[in-house]
Amino acid sequence: LIAGIVLVLIAAGTYVVTRSKTSLVPASGPDVFDTEDGRKTGLLTVTVLPFETVGTDEKEGYLARGISSDLATDLSGLSSLRVISVSADQPNSQTARAARYVVSGSVQRAADTLRINIRLIDSRTNEQLWSQRIERPFGDLLAIQNEISRSLAEHLPGTISDAERKRLAKRYTN
Repeated sequence: LIAGIVLVLIAAGTYVVTRSKTSLVPASGPDVFDTEDGRKTGLLTVTVLPFETVGTDEKEGYLARGISSDLATDLSGLSSLRVISVSADQPNSQTARAARYVVSGSVQRAADTLRINIRLIDSRTNEQLWSQRIERPFGDLLAIQNEISRSLAEHLPGTISDAERKRLAKRYTN
């Protein structure tokens, strides 16, 4: 009987230790990334999921992936963020769920008009913190990407420096 109790306690202890080492996001606490060995980076974490396409045109799929990829690139240049990369074929992977904040969106093109919907979700609460719909002529694509990056950076918790704000504003205007 005592050997059985000891065995159960060892198994439970092993489960708790193993589970705590594999969790990338703490169940509670600050909105910062915790590494597997427990070090805190002090950075907010965000994942940009590949944007969905509304329509069947294969070119729209490339456009949607390009927009989400550029957005991830822009956000990774912000010193207060850590962008966790997600591949297009595994948007619901454990890596994607490790980030505190998740950005998702959709892209729709009709003739020369481009409509993009962007959402910012708190992954712990599934609360939608912000969303925006942008509808412009397709020829304004670079300006649209700039607007998405700036707007999203403004709505992510934490701070963005004036220098970073200027860098986002200039990215597509030079």
